[in-house]
Amino acid sequence: MIYERQAAYYEALAKSTEIAESSPFIEFMLETILNAIKAKATPQVTELLKIMDSEMNRRQLQAALGLKDRFHFREAYILAALTAGLIEMTIPGKPTSRLQKYRLTEKGRHFLKHPSLQRNK
Repeated sequence: MIYERQAAYYEALAKSTEIAESSPFIEFMLETILNAIKAKATPQVTELLKIMDSEMNRRQLQAALGLKDRFHFREAYILAALTAGLIEMTIPGKPTSRLQKYRLTEKGRHFLKHPSLQRNK
């Protein structure tokens, strides 16, 4: 994200140095982080997070969302949310365990508490 906005990065850094205050640089970084989170949180991931009220297995999650296609669910929902760091496995060392469940991470809970982070459909 910063590489893509390299000119703005150096501009914010220069402005912070010029006024001897870190606010412009901090604002730039926070905006960049916000955009990165929005980019990773698809509407499908947002739906998934909203139904997770405790540790849940794949079948429970899929049923709660009313989805039948296991492959699509895994790709568009579970893997996307795991990659974004919004959910985690309860048994990370055994991703295919029949006992595997998923839970929200701190980042996932933060995402749900702040609607401005969520993409509109």
